[in-house]
Amino acid sequence: MKKNGAPPKAYLEQATLPLYRKNRLIALALFNENSESFMIKKNLRLWWLMLLSVCGPLWLLSAPTQADTEPFGKMTVDVVAKHLSEKNFHVYDANSAESFAKGHVPGALHLPFDSITAEKLPQTKGDTLLFYCMNPKCNASHAAAKRAAELGYKNVYIMPAGIDGWTKAGKPTEKMSKNAG
Repeated sequence: MKKNGAPPKAYLEQATLPLYRKNRLIALALFNENSESFMIKKNLRLWWLMLLSVCGPLWLLSAPTQADTEPFGKMTVDVVAKHLSEKNFHVYDANSAESFAKGHVPGALHLPFDSITAEKLPQTKGDTLLFYCMNPKCNASHAAAKRAAELGYKNVYIMPAGIDGWTKAGKPTEKMSKNAG
C-alpha cells in the first residue's frame, strides 16, 4: 500500500483489468460518433423525445384531478330545485348565521361546516345530502360535504354556485331561521 492509503497502480490494473477493458470497449462504442451503436443510441434518444412530446401532455390530461378524488358530487342550481320536494333530499347551508338569515334555499337547514356531526345529519346514511355556501369561490360546502362523507354518508353533493348562483338564477329564498342542531 502507498503512504496515502491508495492501493498501488499495479494491483488496481490486475484486479480491474478485465472489467476495465470491457467497459472501455463499451464506452468507446457508445461514444464513438462513427460507430453504429452510437447512431442507434442517438436515434433512440430522438424517438424517446418524440414519444414524450406527444404522450407527455396526454398523460397530464389523464392525471387525477381534485374532482376525481373528492368524496362528493356536484349539482347545478336547476337540479337542486327539481329535488327540493323529495323526502330523502336534505339541504344544508354552510354559510354564516347572518348570511343564512338574509336568505337561503327553501327548506335548507343552517349547518356550519365546522360543526357537522352525525347527530345533526339524518340517521339514514343513504339519504341525499346537499351542501352549499356563498359562491364558487367559497369552500365551506366542500369541507361540509367531505365531513359528511367521512361520517359514512354515501350520496353527498355540493352546489358550487352557492346561494349567489341560486338567487342569480331567479330561484326563491326563505328568510326564516332554521338550525340543524
